[in-house]
Amino acid sequence: MVKLRQFQISDEIFNGYICDIDIEMAESKKDICGMVIDQMKDLFVFYKLEALIYILDSKSFHIHSDSFEEIKLGAEQDVFYVCGHCNDSELN
Repeated sequence: MVKLRQFQISDEIFNGYICDIDIEMAESKKDICGMVIDQMKDLFVFYKLEALIYILDSKSFHIHSDSFEEIKLGAEQDVFYVCGHCNDSELN
């Protein structure tokens, strides 16, 4: 069964990008982030926005405000944020 959740990028460059992810296809928050970024990257590839792909690949995206379980149990209308503001040293 498809279980869609809405995710929005929180970042100084990609802020506001929103997509729906079937969380039944994910096993972790890292998987979710990968799916969100892959969808955005597919859009950039389609429109040949190579500079944006390069910037996207240089960033570390993560979800730090909700647990994977909270996302799974959340309502369909909830929006979960994928952060691109923190650098790698802030994640440890």
